[in-house]
Amino acid sequence: MGARGLTPGDDPAGLLRAAMAAHQSGRYPQADDAYAGVLRAAPDHLQALRLRGILKRQLGDLAASAALLRRAAELAPASADALAELALTHLAAGDLELAETALRRSLGRERSPKALANLGAVLQYRGHLAEAEGLYRDYLLADPGDSEVRCNLVSLLLDAGRGDAALAECEAAAAACAGDPAVDAARGATLLALGRPAEALAPLRRVLERAPGDDLAAVNLAVALAELDDVPTARQVLEAAVARNPDNARATADLMSLRAGAGDAPAAVALGRAFLARHPGERLVVAALGYALWDAGEDAAAGRLLGFGDVNAVLVQSFDGGSLPAPDPRPGRDAIARRLAADPSLVRSPVSRSTRDGGQTGELYLHRERELTALDGYFRAAVQAYVERVVAAGFGEDPVMAGASTGFSLRAWGTLLPAGGRQLPHQHPLGWLSAVYYVAVPPGMDACGEDPQAGWLEFGPPPARYRFRRPPPARCIEPVEGRLVMFPSYLYHCTRPFTGAGERISVAIDVMPRR
Repeated sequence: MGARGLTPGDDPAGLLRAAMAAHQSGRYPQADDAYAGVLRAAPDHLQALRLRGILKRQLGDLAASAALLRRAAELAPASADALAELALTHLAAGDLELAETALRRSLGRERSPKALANLGAVLQYRGHLAEAEGLYRDYLLADPGDSEVRCNLVSLLLDAGRGDAALAECEAAAAACAGDPAVDAARGATLLALGRPAEALAPLRRVLERAPGDDLAAVNLAVALAELDDVPTARQVLEAAVARNPDNARATADLMSLRAGAGDAPAAVALGRAFLARHPGERLVVAALGYALWDAGEDAAAGRLLGFGDVNAVLVQSFDGGSLPAPDPRPGRDAIARRLAADPSLVRSPVSRSTRDGGQTGELYLHRERELTALDGYFRAAVQAYVERVVAAGFGEDPVMAGASTGFSLRAWGTLLPAGGRQLPHQHPLGWLSAVYYVAVPPGMDACGEDPQAGWLEFGPPPARYRFRRPPPARCIEPVEGRLVMFPSYLYHCTRPFTGAGERISVAIDVMPRR
């Protein structure tokens, strides 16, 4: 009954020893066969279920991994291990809500320090900063020298608008993690985010001296240099980073902008096309390629990617109230608005997000809350209608559909903008499709009469760090209560500031295909 290449004997204990040895040595197919042999002989063998679940995740079979780990968790209701591993499988699949649930259940069984840190990371990513901070601090009582969690805490404090506390935490991290380049990387990123690029240079350079393969530190150093108008050195840093790791999307996109900004748009286009040949549909690079093509005068190709001209109606679709085959959320808009305004995760002008002079919530649980369930069904109906139109228009093979899946989860959050509020140009690089639903729109947003499109959603302008030379066409969509606008997540978009009284309240989503 031996597994492929193994002769451990017929007993489950022998097969398990052989499976574990093969697993530890990286012989995954042999390990999988041996674990399967154990489970044929003993279908409820707890250790084999858990270890094979881990192995299936390593092999990329996430559905099988989740099934095995769920069974292990059922069989051992007092053990936390299988649930903690199940959470990692959900994370690998891109389903943060399921990961959060599994981690909470795991911590209900055993308050494992690692589960504390992992739940903190999930909640931070989902924008629930206060709870995440408490979890990190609990974890650091047990392991004060964990530089990854220390740096996560720095980033969290920055997100929460507590810049001084973030810098103080950098000092605490340096004392607890002496010599770890990750701490200098966090310090440099924090100073850069706080608008202090000159001070960010030294720590970021120290990182690259000790850890030359740190791509994020290289990107941040290049941004700092460019903000200080040392564009030639910034380009040198990015050229070296891309040569070292040609698969880094952010470094590639930023280098494309510097090449085009220096007058070499064809080189930027070539770099983008070569990258996308290896990584079709990668969001950062698709957008950068669109701008580079526009700079290079390839208007038709640029328009097809970025939705200029007639293509705009294909890539950016609006659905007004009652136009989708799902219950209309408009009757509950007042309850939705109250729910968003009272959300405990609401943060004003979060540094790592695009919202300025307004508030943004953490991720919402659309399908769990009475006030929000209509939005869940409405967004899902919009995804189906959007895809049908895209395919019918002949865009089924375009980047807009790269990574598409019939199975997906929704990440949702609320944005509340008062007069003067706006969103900077941004994209959603981890999503497939994104959308915004307008819950409330104040009348007379152009109270001063200076901008007839005040408060509108605008597509086209790239972020300030980009240096493409030719301004792309801007396309604006008026926010109307009950209107839903859906578009590829790679499209850069922003909102124009407005002056009228009242709050412009919306719910945004990312559609996350399940892997």
